[in-house]
Amino acid sequence: MKFKNWSFYLANDLLDVEGNSLIKGEFILVCLRPDILKPNRILGFGIEKELGTTKVVDLQNRILTDQNVADIFTNKIGVVEASTIKELIIKDENMSLTPIREENIKTIIDTYNVFVKAEVIEFDSNEFDTVDKLEAANEKFTELNLKSMSINQLLNTINSGMNDYYGKLNELRNPQISETEKIQKTLNLSTLQGNLILFFEETLRKMDGLIGKQHEEIIELKKQIEKK
Repeated sequence: MKFKNWSFYLANDLLDVEGNSLIKGEFILVCLRPDILKPNRILGFGIEKELGTTKVVDLQNRILTDQNVADIFTNKIGVVEASTIKELIIKDENMSLTPIREENIKTIIDTYNVFVKAEVIEFDSNEFDTVDKLEAANEKFTELNLKSMSINQLLNTINSGMNDYYGKLNELRNPQISETEKIQKTLNLSTLQGNLILFFEETLRKMDGLIGKQHEEIIELKKQIEKK
């Protein structure tokens, strides 16, 4: 099956990266990209079917605020098996053909710090059906432009990431998890750790630049005072 990111589909059973259920049964999926951890899975936002049609139309046609976006998705971002996905048909209209409005894509990226390219990319399910193909899929869809992020965005991401990191660390300490679960959780933790290091480094660079600029402003201010 062919997919387009930032487009709508019908799917079943949205899970978080640890395998916990976010939405049971059928729901509306906003496709983001292939999952980077396991083949044959799609990462995306889930929208409950109740009042889902209105939300789809709004995302396609209206310019929404960050609060509008947050109200629509309610933090339901996870993975779904590609085999459960089909086109979203509403009253004989194929809603999968029309992606989210460009302005709303940018709002979603800013609101959720989603590191997915804003452009709509078509891809086939066979492009991510093996572990070996996942790295190429990652390069195709990922856009991590830390330099364009403000200090506030970086700090918010780090704060959220650290909470997630300590939560995953505590789960690893649970003696009751299986060896398979332990391996998967360790991989997830390692990926998160690497991303956090990148954010810390960029934040420090921006803070150094800000402190340097403030120092120059203080020196200039002192010069102006001395002249008086």
